[in-house]
Amino acid sequence: MSAKYLFAAMEMEFENSLQQLIFIRIANASDDEGYCFPKIKTLARQCKCGTTSVRNAIRFFENIGYLSTEFRKLESGINRSNVYRILIEVHAYAPKDGVTVIKPAGSTRDRSLEDDLTDLSWAD
Repeated sequence: MSAKYLFAAMEMEFENSLQQLIFIRIANASDDEGYCFPKIKTLARQCKCGTTSVRNAIRFFENIGYLSTEFRKLESGINRSNVYRILIEVHAYAPKDGVTVIKPAGSTRDRSLEDDLTDLSWAD
């Protein structure tokens, strides 16, 4: 589990809450380089949704540049698990508890790091 990607995923905004939940579960399964290989069925079970919803969300993440998918096969041609890589930029800092704030690659976000800091509960 990579805390930096998990914290970043919790701060991101998506079109709907199911997309955010799926991205959070992918981030929770990722290593510190953003790689993970959860099964579609596992993500669907964890998110209490169908496999089609998970596939659609993954396709959406790929289209907006947040995720890449590597399809793997054994030499015999049998499918192996897909490898997913989270492609967001994570800007980490440790003002107090090592909280992570992100700015997705290609984001047009106007907020500064200081704006994010003042929104956090411990920044009072």
